[in-house]
Amino acid sequence: MPLRCLHTADWHLGAELKGVSRLEEQERFLQWLLEVIEEERIEVLLIAGDVFEHAHPSATSQTAYYRFLASLPKRLRATIVIAGNHDSALRLEAPKEILESLRIHVVGELPKEREQCLINIDEQLVVAAVPYVSEYRLGVRITGSSSTEVASRSQRAFQQLYTELAELAEERFPDAALVAMGHLPCAAPGVAHRHQYRPVFLQGALPTSIFDERYCYVALGHLHQAHTPDGHRVHYPGSPLQLNYSELDHDPQVICFEVDQGKLLGAGYRWLQVPRFRSLLELEGTRQELEIQLESLQWPEQQLPPILYLKLDEAPAERSQPLALLRDFDELRRAIRPELNIAACKLKELVQTQPQAPAPDLSQPREVFRLLYQHKKGSEPSEQLMALFDQAEASAKQCS
Repeated sequence: MPLRCLHTADWHLGAELKGVSRLEEQERFLQWLLEVIEEERIEVLLIAGDVFEHAHPSATSQTAYYRFLASLPKRLRATIVIAGNHDSALRLEAPKEILESLRIHVVGELPKEREQCLINIDEQLVVAAVPYVSEYRLGVRITGSSSTEVASRSQRAFQQLYTELAELAEERFPDAALVAMGHLPCAAPGVAHRHQYRPVFLQGALPTSIFDERYCYVALGHLHQAHTPDGHRVHYPGSPLQLNYSELDHDPQVICFEVDQGKLLGAGYRWLQVPRFRSLLELEGTRQELEIQLESLQWPEQQLPPILYLKLDEAPAERSQPLALLRDFDELRRAIRPELNIAACKLKELVQTQPQAPAPDLSQPREVFRLLYQHKKGSEPSEQLMALFDQAEASAKQCS
């Protein structure tokens, strides 16, 4: 009988957008996913990394994760979870023995014994579950090497890893279909990489050729846009939510596929679109126009109130005006539409009307701290706080 599988990734449970929690949307996604697993009669669930947004996830985000795992139907023959670069490998693996009793397999760290990456499902399907792993763990060194040399060594190291796992699987389970999992940036050779990714690997995106041809399906995580870089067997389902305003054009998906007698069945895979549980909206206009838009804004009844990004068609009187403007509009929102959230406010003409500020000196810890504080808090750190930082930095220098 065919084995029905579902591939998802990059949940980022516990993520926020400028202080606005996304957990309620994520919980709705998890409930929707449980319904899809039932409706599609899924037997194998693959979660390809970045389960959590932070290495030390909040209690509420962990509760959402474990409640989801506990709610999985008993008919499910296996759930396989790998760690992503946002996850704590050890924290994800901590309840491993308990979860395995529920047929939930977690691979947080790349094991020294490589065959431990192979998850056998009744000798019908074998999954090479490779978590996020840096080039350094695979023996790649960068000292005294050009970026081209590092990229070449990295590609060989990852290719050797996936080839070794394919050979082990074929030797032990010759009749099983073989699926690879990974959490890494990947692009087809010779094709410009148009999907945004964070620079996890030193050499950027790896080629799809690192995956041995014996894998009939490659289930990846890390890139948030759903796409198939090689056009047929290497897949990213993308993040189920648009996590920030750079992802407004993303179309969240999960992927279903079937395997039988060592191969992929039918067309190979099907995309299932994830419902929009909350919209990220950009509103643009003058101050008066934005106030009118706020008052008249509507959204589908089944969705949570949208998170807003305001663009004001006015030149700033001073550089601090965007923060003051955000406070003004937030007070207005609380007065007329308290259910809404404003994540950011930008003056459209800021770049064109103000002289460009000099680039920050990121070699100075003090400046890095100031910029991080400004990014997180939306304001400059106080003189007292900077003085404390100076004391801490001076103490660190004395100890070094």
